[in-house]
Amino acid sequence: MEKKYKNFCYVDTVYSLFIFLLLKGTKNNYYFFRKDMYFKLKNISIKDKLLLLEEPKKNKKSIIKFWWNLYKYYNLLDKVCKKLEIKKIYLQDHIPIAQYFLNNYDCFLLEDGEVNYNLFVLKNIDTKVKMAKLKYRILKKIKKKYPIFGISDRILKIYLTGIKEIPIIIKNKVEIINLEKKWKELEFEEKKNILQIFNIDVKVWSSIKWKEKVLLIPQPLSEDKILLEEEKIKLYKKITSDILEENLVIKPHPREKTMYRKIFPKSIVLNQNFPLEILMLLNIRVKEVRTLFSTAAYNFIGKTKVKISGTEISYKLIKKFGIIEKNEL
Repeated sequence: MEKKYKNFCYVDTVYSLFIFLLLKGTKNNYYFFRKDMYFKLKNISIKDKLLLLEEPKKNKKSIIKFWWNLYKYYNLLDKVCKKLEIKKIYLQDHIPIAQYFLNNYDCFLLEDGEVNYNLFVLKNIDTKVKMAKLKYRILKKIKKKYPIFGISDRILKIYLTGIKEIPIIIKNKVEIINLEKKWKELEFEEKKNILQIFNIDVKVWSSIKWKEKVLLIPQPLSEDKILLEEEKIKLYKKITSDILEENLVIKPHPREKTMYRKIFPKSIVLNQNFPLEILMLLNIRVKEVRTLFSTAAYNFIGKTKVKISGTEISYKLIKKFGIIEKNEL
C-alpha cells in the first residue's frame, strides 16, 4: 500500500475494464474487483494492485453479528481508500458498493453496454437523491443514495463509444471515445500488457479460418432472470438456424453460465473472459456477426455484416428493454 497510484477503477465487467485501460493505460493503476470479476481474469500481473470487494453475507442466525461484520468491512474499506489518497475513481455506478464511492469521491462512469444508450431504461430510473437509512449511514458510510447509470450529479463525466444515439438525459456529461483510435495510440508494450491482463494468446486464434465464420454474441438473459434458460437457448438456435454449426463461433458473455459447447458441439466456443472488441482491434474479420441486441456487435459495423434480431422476438425482452428493432447493418 506504500506505492502511489494515479488511477483507480471499480468495475464488474471485462468490457468496462477494457475501456478504463484504453483511457489510462496499465501503469499506476489500483483496482477494486468483486471476487467473481477477479476469478474471471485469473491474472497474477495485477494481484498486488487490487482489493477484492465483497460485502459480508447476511447471517440468519444473528443479525447483530451481520451488522457488526458490515461495519468492520466498510470501516476497513474506508481506511484503505484514505491510505490510497483517492481523489477520483472510474467505475460502473450500478454495481454493489458503488454507492460508497459515489458518496465519497468524484466519479467517472465507464460504458457498460446497451443500457447506457437505452432511453427506455434511463427514463424509468428514479432520479431523486434519497437520504440513506440511519443504519446504512453508520454501517456503510453512505449518507445518500444516488440514482444510477450516470444520472446522478456525483458522476462528473461518462465515457461512451457512441455506438448508438446518446440519451438526452445524460448527453451533457458524455465524452465519446474511439476504441480503434485509442488502441492505435498505445505503445506496443501497453497493448501487450492489456492482452496479458485478459490472458489472451493471439497464437491460439491463428488456426481459426475467421473469414468463413459467423460470430454469435449472446447475452446473460437467463442469468439476469429475464428469460428462462431454455427460452434463451431456443432464441439463439432460432437466429442461427440457417448456419452450419461448424461455421459458428460463439463468444459467451462473461456472466453467462450456459454450456454452449453442449448445445452447439460442432461450433467454436471462446470461453476466455476478454472484451469481444479485441477481436476487431486485432484485425480479425468474420463473415458475419449475429446477436439479439448486444452493443458489442455495433463495433463490427462497417467491417462485416451485422444482423440484430432485436427484442421483438420475445415479449419478455420488450417488457424489460423496450422495443429494439430488427436490423441488418
